[in-house]
Amino acid sequence: TKPIIYSLIAGIFLGIYLLTWLGALLFVFLFSVYFIIQFIIDHLRHKSTDYLCLIGVIVFFVALMIFLSISPGRLYQASLVIALLIPLVLYGVSWLMTLKEIKPAYYPLALVGLGLVGLAIFYMVNPSLLSSMLGRFSIFFPGGVALTTMEMQPLLFPRGDFSLALAWGNFTTGFFLSFISLGMLIYLAIKRGNAEKNLLVVWSLLILLATLGQRRFASYFAVNVTLLTGYLSVLIYYVIRFIIDYFRSGRTDYMSWQILEFVGFKELMARPAELPTRAERKRARLKRGWEGRFHPTIVHVSVSLWVIVVFFLVFFPNIAPAIATAKQARFAPSDAWCSSLSWLKENTPDPFDNPDFYYELHQSPSSGEPYNYPESAYGVMAWWDYGYWITRIAHRLPKW
Repeated sequence: TKPIIYSLIAGIFLGIYLLTWLGALLFVFLFSVYFIIQFIIDHLRHKSTDYLCLIGVIVFFVALMIFLSISPGRLYQASLVIALLIPLVLYGVSWLMTLKEIKPAYYPLALVGLGLVGLAIFYMVNPSLLSSMLGRFSIFFPGGVALTTMEMQPLLFPRGDFSLALAWGNFTTGFFLSFISLGMLIYLAIKRGNAEKNLLVVWSLLILLATLGQRRFASYFAVNVTLLTGYLSVLIYYVIRFIIDYFRSGRTDYMSWQILEFVGFKELMARPAELPTRAERKRARLKRGWEGRFHPTIVHVSVSLWVIVVFFLVFFPNIAPAIATAKQARFAPSDAWCSSLSWLKENTPDPFDNPDFYYELHQSPSSGEPYNYPESAYGVMAWWDYGYWITRIAHRLPKW
């Protein structure tokens, strides 16, 4: 029951997200990639793929219904229908190959073949729509005129030369620490095939790729950096605890050993110490109470060191940038810009001869067809970065 409820909720939020942002197809693609990878992993490991099919169908079907009820755009329709078919096809192929006792190793090859056939059929039926869909992948590798727009510049090559300034300015140490966690999670994904960790890996890698392509996706990657840095911060505590216990007595705390083994450090030099019984722990507490004085324990020392390390490694580098950001509205239009755009709105003719046109809902033209502008329409020449200001404040059509 819970997977169905969570899938319904995920589908609702994905549908709302598609209505909110035109680039939300990125996450439809992300989930589709995850389903493909997880289906392959589960099939190769002889695990049931029923749960993946159920979740995928519910999520994409609900999102499709929500989107169609308000904004029936062909590109989004086709993308969501394809996303809906992916878990069904993957499940059908997996079920059929299992029934026929075909070697699991042929499953990825079968999917590649089906994918190529599907692309060929799609190209013959509607080549312009396929071209439009494939063009969306340009967000990962922008070029040409798009690179003159600040937010579309690559994170590590903002002006054509390699620089870590933008990465440091957006994430500070978290950018580099997240790669350590990501490496561990990739190792675990390959070794253990955990579905939850695989989703985090796919999500992080694709958003990282988008961020490297265009700096504006840094706000999305910030969520991944937070999760990955938090994951590493927890592991740091157990590493500290493990080291203290090992050098103190040659034996390690049981929990530290278990956690470190879980993340892949299996060949440890020391085995865990035996867990004390409940009676032994009670006697230890009573003894500390009788003595009436505070005695620092291994836990106190470990936590203290951990707080110091994590504070200076994760939090301290972000304090100054956070204060500086809070004191200023970065990239916001100046008073002069706002005044000029307000003048433009009040002293120039409306491009559509209707001031309320800006607030109305309008149907987008079909893919490949131009918008039918009235004779009164005109554009205001501007750099791309200022086009949004012209649209939102002056209610005029920017042209770049």
